[in-house]
Amino acid sequence: NVAMELSSNEAIKHAVASGLGISILSIHSLALEGTKGPIEILEVEDFPILRKWYLVYPRGRFLSLTAQKFVEFSASQEQFITDRLVKLWPDLAKYL
Repeated sequence: NVAMELSSNEAIKHAVASGLGISILSIHSLALEGTKGPIEILEVEDFPILRKWYLVYPRGRFLSLTAQKFVEFSASQEQFITDRLVKLWPDLAKYL
């Protein structure tokens, strides 16, 4: 049963911090929270729910040089982003 629907991760975090319930959020949305603050991150068996993210653009359409560079840059930053998130939340490493 759904008791509440909220439209953003920030709204969910505020609701949880205010004691209105619990939620499942992406670690990316919690990375800056760390373990300090009003939200506790719980270890749950069979988590995380891993998701793949994709960079998408219209097939057959011309990409500007800026868009092409963005695609190249994004692809080249995967390891940096992973390392940064692990630095912010060391427990994430065991899920990657």
